[in-house]
Parts: sequence; C-alpha cells; structure tokens
Amino acid sequence: MFNRKTTQTKNTKKSTYPYKLHQFIERLNYNKEPEIQSPASKIRETAFVLFANKGFHNTTIRDIATAADVNPAMIHYYYRNKINLYQSIMKWQIHHGFQKIFQSLLIAKNEYELLQSLPEKILLNLHENRTWIRFMRREIADGGENLNKVFTELGENGPAGMIHLLQELFVHLGLIKPSKTKDRTLVTIFLSQIFSILFLQPYLDTISQTDGNQKHILLQRCKTLKEILFQNALTLTNKKRINQ
Repeated sequence: MFNRKTTQTKNTKKSTYPYKLHQFIERLNYNKEPEIQSPASKIRETAFVLFANKGFHNTTIRDIATAADVNPAMIHYYYRNKINLYQSIMKWQIHHGFQKIFQSLLIAKNEYELLQSLPEKILLNLHENRTWIRFMRREIADGGENLNKVFTELGENGPAGMIHLLQELFVHLGLIKPSKTKDRTLVTIFLSQIFSILFLQPYLDTISQTDGNQKHILLQRCKTLKEILFQNALTLTNKKRINQ
C-alpha cells in the first residue's frame, strides 16, 4: 500500500505535525469523567464488563446495580439512564485508548516512523483491553447506532480528530495530493485494515487455525499487515508525482 520511497518528497517546508499531534493529545484530556474509585467509576467499570459480555439489550439497570452492589437509584443519579451510561463508557474508552496510543507515538523520530509504528501501537493497546474488543464487536453487531452518536458528539476530540490528523500526515508524506485533502478513502482503508485484525479475529482464527489471543500471533499478523501497507508500492502515480 505504501512505499517508503513515495514519502521522500522534495518539500523542505518544516512540518507542523508534531505540534498538531500535541494539540490532539491535549484535546483528549477528558476531565469530566469520574475519578477512579468513585461510585460513578465503580458503576461504569461494572457496566462495561456486563455490556461486553451480554450486550446492551440483554443488560438491565438492575443487573448493573446488583453486580456493582449499589442501589439502582444511584445509577440514575450519576448517568440518568442505561443509554447514557453505555455511551459514557464508549467515550471514556475511546479517550483513554487514544491517549495511550498517541502519547506513545511522541517518541517517533519523524513522521514516517510515526506512521509505521501506528498499526502496532493500536493493536497492542487493544490487545491489552479485551473487554473493549468484546464490547465493540457487540456494538457493531447491533448496527453501531450508539457508536455513530458517540463519534458525532466527540467531534474533533475523537476518531474524527484522528482521521484529520492522519489525513494531514498523509499529505505531508506525499501519499495524498494536497488537492485531495477532503478525500478520506485512503485513511479509512488504512485504519480499517488495522482494526479488522482484532474485530474480525474470530474469523481470522478460524481460517488460519491459530489463536489471535496469543500476543506472538497478533504481532505476526501486525508484521504481515505492515509489509502489505508499507513495502508494496501504492501507485505509480505517487512515484511520478514525487519524483518530478
């Protein structure tokens, strides 16, 4: 998909990408979330596991209250209703995950190294949070209605901000023409290939007869994905354009 040669542009303009990366990380500070060990946090963490294991529709407020050892009225006090609690969990998980992923990218020496390391950072972060993977598989299987609402509400402080950040990175590296900055096709395909390794893991495990829960299998799949993404030529068009 990407070839390192395609990123060697003659553009000598200094990149503002590191500054924009810092800006994005700052926007991810989600100060409205309940502190760890607070009653609201206990409810959120308990509900997170139940939603991941049983799904949104099969989990009731009473189920959550019983598991968290709280009165159902306390859940309504902190979160008003089940949908708001469910979406609050999604927002917290997205912010927390993005913070870890993009903070770890700050050590990259340049933009190309940052892009190369992104697939592994995303996959390892998700691999450590198997509950979130189960949660998201159920949400996607239910049609992703809540996911769409959460993405819209987060705006630039969520996935949309990540896509814009990557879009600018692709332009800077010469992978997208400046005139095509509004075309998100390449970035979307790039991210979908990464996330599919975990969200489609049961299918991949079945056809490969391997266990994707094992870290070395995950890293092997990540390595193969990176070879596909970065070692194959994107298009002859990019090569011609950059070598002009």
